[in-house]
Amino acid sequence: MTIHTVEIPEDSEIFGKTVGAFASFGYSAAVRSHGHLFIAGTIGRRPDSTIPDDIEEQTEIAIRKLQEILRLEGLDLSALVDVTSYHV
Repeated sequence: MTIHTVEIPEDSEIFGKTVGAFASFGYSAAVRSHGHLFIAGTIGRRPDSTIPDDIEEQTEIAIRKLQEILRLEGLDLSALVDVTSYHV
């Protein structure tokens, strides 16, 4: 079984300081296995690590992060099959 772990570059403008959270919490941004890309949960935290007060900006940031992960794998939002979104 071939598994490819997607690594977010340390100098990512989209993820900024938050890229270190993957290592801190011991998980990958995404994993490709058997032709499928599984993306870990993304949150609406700004690149400077602050969290916006409003849901609109948080959602926009989370989607930009999804787009960046997809871009790194040569994909775009049209490749998504299923998205689960939690709002608290």
